Amino acid sequence: MAQKNRAVSRMFFLILMLTLISCCFLGSTFARYVTTDDASAKFDVASWKVSHAEGDTVTAFDSLSPSMKDFTTTTSGEDATNSTAKKLVATITNDGDVDALVSLSSAFGTITKVAGAAEDPTYDDEAIQGLFTITLTHGTTNNAGTDTTDTLNNIALGAGETIYVWASVTWTTSYSDSADEGDTEDELDTWVGQNVESVSFKISYKAVQNSQTSAGN
Repeated sequence: MAQKNRAVSRMFFLILMLTLISCCFLGSTFARYVTTDDASAKFDVASWKVSHAEGDTVTAFDSLSPSMKDFTTTTSGEDATNSTAKKLVATITNDGDVDALVSLSSAFGTITKVAGAAEDPTYDDEAIQGLFTITLTHGTTNNAGTDTTDTLNNIALGAGETIYVWASVTWTTSYSDSADEGDTEDELDTWVGQNVESVSFKISYKAVQNSQTSAGN
């Protein structure tokens, strides 16, 4: 009888263990489905590329002299001027995906004097620079005869478009400010002609974004 009771106890223990193990499997079988994974989103950046074709090259003008007019041959002592022909100084292209606004500017660069130039504080850099001005014009064709727009700020340059920038330098003899019938002005012109080899200008441009792109556009 004792052996039978021990056998029943072992069977009950075995059934209990099997029941617990079975419950574990059943619990796993009926758990809800769960899946994890990674996804990604991607967008392209609209390109920005505004450049000029000339790089760092320097545009050289032919020799420029003052006007051959003197004080007496001007009308009521007006200024006498002489200008160079227009020359192409920059080709600015927008190769990006968005429009741009371009602004142009110029500033004096360097004054190069001839070897052995005379030293005279009266004819300093400021006096020399006062003789010369540079005028910038631009247009959409590579033709100096049609590129006469002198607007320098906020020039519209659409994606894929090009503008051509031209420059002309003017030598002005300021007879209108003369206190001695042009003698002082003529002396300055003469001194510059004898002692200055060249005068340079720096021409710069700035381009800013003027449109935007978005998905689907």
